[in-house]
Amino acid sequence: MMKRILFALTGALAASSAIGQLPQAWFPTPCVENYDTMPAGSYAGFPAMFVGGTPFATANTISGAPLDVGSFGFLPPFNGLQCMFGNQTDVDWRFIIPMRRFGGYWRAASTATTGMQIRYTLPSGTVWFTSPVLPINTTSWTWYGHFLFALCNKAEVLGVPFGGFVGHDGTRARWW
Repeated sequence: MMKRILFALTGALAASSAIGQLPQAWFPTPCVENYDTMPAGSYAGFPAMFVGGTPFATANTISGAPLDVGSFGFLPPFNGLQCMFGNQTDVDWRFIIPMRRFGGYWRAASTATTGMQIRYTLPSGTVWFTSPVLPINTTSWTWYGHFLFALCNKAEVLGVPFGGFVGHDGTRARWW
Protein backbone atom coordinates (compact mmCIF):
# COMPACT_ATOMS: atom_id res chain seq x y z
CA MET A 1 0.00 0.00 0.00
CA MET A 2 2.82 2.40 0.87
CA LYS A 3 4.44 1.80 -2.53
CA ARG A 4 1.18 2.72 -4.30
CA ILE A 5 0.87 5.96 -2.32
CA LEU A 6 4.50 6.85 -3.07
CA PHE A 7 3.99 6.04 -6.77
CA ALA A 8 0.83 8.18 -6.93
CA LEU A 9 2.55 11.06 -5.15
CA THR A 10 5.55 10.87 -7.49
CA GLY A 11 3.23 10.90 -10.51
CA ALA A 12 1.30 13.91 -9.20
CA LEU A 13 4.51 15.86 -8.57
CA ALA A 14 5.84 15.02 -12.02
CA ALA A 15 2.58 16.10 -13.67
CA SER A 16 2.47 19.41 -11.81
CA SER A 17 6.08 20.23 -12.64
CA ALA A 18 5.48 19.35 -16.30
CA ILE A 19 2.56 21.78 -16.35
CA GLY A 20 4.45 24.39 -14.32
CA GLN A 21 1.83 27.11 -14.61
CA LEU A 22 -1.78 28.07 -15.01
CA PRO A 23 -3.15 30.78 -17.30
CA GLN A 24 -3.56 33.95 -15.24
CA ALA A 25 -6.19 36.62 -15.78
CA TRP A 26 -5.24 40.26 -15.28
CA PHE A 27 -4.08 40.73 -11.68
CA PRO A 28 -3.50 43.75 -9.42
CA THR A 29 0.09 44.41 -8.36
CA PRO A 30 2.35 47.35 -7.51
CA CYS A 31 4.89 46.04 -10.08
CA VAL A 32 3.65 47.44 -13.40
CA GLU A 33 5.57 48.89 -16.35
CA ASN A 34 3.58 51.08 -18.73
CA TYR A 35 6.70 52.73 -20.27
CA ASP A 36 5.08 56.17 -19.96
CA THR A 37 7.64 57.78 -17.63
CA MET A 38 10.64 56.84 -19.82
CA PRO A 39 12.06 59.07 -22.55
CA ALA A 40 11.19 57.64 -25.97
CA GLY A 41 14.19 55.98 -27.57
CA SER A 42 16.26 52.82 -28.01
CA TYR A 43 17.71 50.95 -25.05
CA ALA A 44 19.99 47.96 -24.47
CA GLY A 45 18.13 47.52 -21.19
CA PHE A 46 16.46 49.56 -18.48
CA PRO A 47 15.26 49.31 -14.87
CA ALA A 48 11.50 48.74 -14.72
CA MET A 49 8.44 48.16 -12.55
CA PHE A 50 9.35 50.70 -9.87
CA VAL A 51 7.85 50.14 -6.43
CA GLY A 52 8.43 52.97 -3.97
CA GLY A 53 11.22 54.37 -6.15
CA THR A 54 13.06 51.02 -6.38
CA PRO A 55 13.07 48.93 -9.58
CA PHE A 56 11.57 45.46 -9.19
CA ALA A 57 12.96 44.27 -12.55
CA THR A 58 15.16 45.03 -15.51
CA ALA A 59 14.22 44.57 -19.16
CA ASN A 60 17.18 43.57 -21.33
CA THR A 61 17.82 42.83 -24.97
CA ILE A 62 18.74 39.21 -25.70
CA SER A 63 20.49 39.56 -29.09
CA GLY A 64 21.99 43.02 -28.72
CA ALA A 65 19.48 44.80 -31.00
CA PRO A 66 17.63 47.63 -29.23
CA LEU A 67 14.47 47.74 -27.18
CA ASP A 68 12.42 50.61 -28.60
CA VAL A 69 10.16 52.68 -26.33
CA GLY A 70 7.65 55.19 -27.71
CA SER A 71 4.40 55.57 -29.59
CA PHE A 72 4.67 54.18 -33.11
CA GLY A 73 2.26 54.39 -36.06
CA PHE A 74 2.53 50.61 -36.51
CA LEU A 75 2.30 49.97 -32.73
CA PRO A 76 0.12 52.42 -30.82
CA PRO A 77 0.17 51.94 -27.02
CA PHE A 78 -2.51 49.80 -25.38
CA ASN A 79 -3.05 52.52 -22.78
CA GLY A 80 -1.13 55.63 -21.82
CA LEU A 81 1.46 57.33 -23.98
CA GLN A 82 4.06 54.69 -24.88
CA CYS A 83 4.77 50.99 -25.26
CA MET A 84 7.91 48.92 -25.91
CA PHE A 85 9.07 46.26 -28.36
CA GLY A 86 12.25 44.35 -29.09
CA ASN A 87 13.48 45.56 -32.49
CA GLN A 88 14.70 42.25 -33.93
CA THR A 89 15.40 40.99 -30.41
CA ASP A 90 13.58 39.05 -27.75
CA VAL A 91 13.24 40.57 -24.27
CA ASP A 92 14.78 39.19 -21.09
CA TRP A 93 12.94 40.30 -17.91
CA ARG A 94 15.00 39.77 -14.73
CA PHE A 95 13.31 40.17 -11.37
CA ILE A 96 15.05 41.41 -8.21
CA ILE A 97 12.72 39.22 -6.12
CA PRO A 98 11.60 35.90 -7.68
CA MET A 99 8.00 36.16 -8.86
CA ARG A 100 5.06 33.83 -9.21
CA ARG A 101 2.91 35.81 -11.69
CA PHE A 102 3.83 37.56 -14.93
CA GLY A 103 1.68 39.02 -17.67
CA GLY A 104 0.94 41.92 -19.92
CA TYR A 105 -0.71 43.14 -23.07
CA TRP A 106 1.07 41.89 -26.17
CA ARG A 107 0.88 42.77 -29.87
CA ALA A 108 2.97 42.04 -32.95
CA ALA A 109 5.13 44.98 -34.06
CA SER A 110 5.68 43.35 -37.48
CA THR A 111 3.74 41.02 -39.77
CA ALA A 112 6.79 38.70 -39.55
CA THR A 113 5.78 37.92 -35.94
CA THR A 114 2.63 35.84 -35.58
CA GLY A 115 3.08 34.53 -32.06
CA MET A 116 5.07 34.66 -28.87
CA GLN A 117 6.28 32.40 -26.10
CA ILE A 118 7.29 33.16 -22.53
CA ARG A 119 10.11 31.11 -21.00
CA TYR A 120 10.41 31.16 -17.19
CA THR A 121 13.64 30.35 -15.37
CA LEU A 122 14.25 29.41 -11.72
CA PRO A 123 16.92 31.22 -9.65
CA SER A 124 19.12 28.11 -10.15
CA GLY A 125 19.16 28.79 -13.92
CA THR A 126 16.90 25.83 -14.75
CA VAL A 127 14.15 26.57 -17.26
CA TRP A 128 10.91 25.93 -15.35
CA PHE A 129 8.30 26.37 -18.06
CA THR A 130 7.98 27.58 -21.66
CA SER A 131 4.50 28.55 -22.76
CA PRO A 132 3.01 27.15 -25.96
CA VAL A 133 3.00 29.56 -28.88
CA LEU A 134 0.49 32.31 -28.04
CA PRO A 135 -1.08 34.04 -31.06
CA ILE A 136 -0.62 37.81 -31.47
CA ASN A 137 -1.32 40.12 -34.41
CA THR A 138 -0.61 43.66 -35.64
CA THR A 139 -4.15 45.00 -35.13
CA SER A 140 -5.01 44.46 -31.45
CA TRP A 141 -3.47 43.98 -28.02
CA THR A 142 -4.02 40.64 -26.23
CA TRP A 143 -3.60 39.87 -22.52
CA TYR A 144 -1.51 36.81 -21.61
CA GLY A 145 -0.38 36.01 -18.10
CA HIS A 146 0.77 33.03 -16.06
CA PHE A 147 0.57 31.90 -12.44
CA LEU A 148 3.68 29.80 -11.80
CA PHE A 149 3.94 26.86 -9.40
CA ALA A 150 7.51 27.93 -8.57
CA LEU A 151 9.17 31.27 -7.92
CA CYS A 152 11.05 32.38 -11.04
CA ASN A 153 13.49 35.25 -11.42
CA LYS A 154 13.54 35.47 -15.21
CA ALA A 155 10.93 35.64 -17.99
CA GLU A 156 12.00 35.75 -21.64
CA VAL A 157 9.44 37.06 -24.12
CA LEU A 158 10.20 35.38 -27.45
CA GLY A 159 8.83 36.32 -30.87
CA VAL A 160 7.62 33.46 -33.12
CA PRO A 161 8.60 32.39 -35.77
CA PHE A 162 11.48 34.90 -35.68
CA GLY A 163 12.95 36.69 -32.68
CA GLY A 164 11.65 40.02 -31.53
CA PHE A 165 8.90 42.35 -32.65
CA VAL A 166 6.62 41.57 -29.68
CA GLY A 167 4.99 44.75 -28.37
CA HIS A 168 4.72 45.08 -24.56
CA ASP A 169 2.36 47.32 -22.57
CA GLY A 170 0.96 47.10 -19.05
CA THR A 171 3.65 44.50 -18.25
CA ARG A 172 3.28 43.28 -14.67
CA ALA A 173 4.66 40.80 -12.14
CA ARG A 174 3.79 39.71 -8.64
CA TRP A 175 5.65 37.55 -6.12
CA TRP A 176 2.53 36.15 -4.42
